[in-house]
Amino acid sequence: VLFVGFSLTYADSAHLRGYISQDVAQLGRYYAKTKFGCITSCDSSDFNGIDGILGLGMPNAALASIPEPLFFAISDETGDPANQYILNRRIFTIVSTDDAAELHLGGYDANAITGGMKYIRTTSNVEYSVTVSSISMNGQEFL
Repeated sequence: VLFVGFSLTYADSAHLRGYISQDVAQLGRYYAKTKFGCITSCDSSDFNGIDGILGLGMPNAALASIPEPLFFAISDETGDPANQYILNRRIFTIVSTDDAAELHLGGYDANAITGGMKYIRTTSNVEYSVTVSSISMNGQEFL
């Protein structure tokens, strides 16, 4: 535990406070030494039962005390002997239904989806943003 405190506010105004820890994090067969946030207080019920922040964000949006989010730590060859089985492709997919969700690292499982997968390049190096020209559902256009 590094005992460096953090305080941050999300876009929805949820405010978190906590401290920074460092450990070897393992996701399946991928693992790397990384820093992560441990939540001690939050003013949003969306975080009830959650005690940490797993870094899937972009490094340019990270806190100064956590310069490399976990997803980037497991996909970079840093030379640190704690970083082994480095993820070869920096791609993640979240597949969800009303009842369950899965995180796929390095791509996606074609058996977990119906239809094809489209890759869209992000428009920002701070957040996962994409250009949208229209949004429609069941034939009704919203944008």
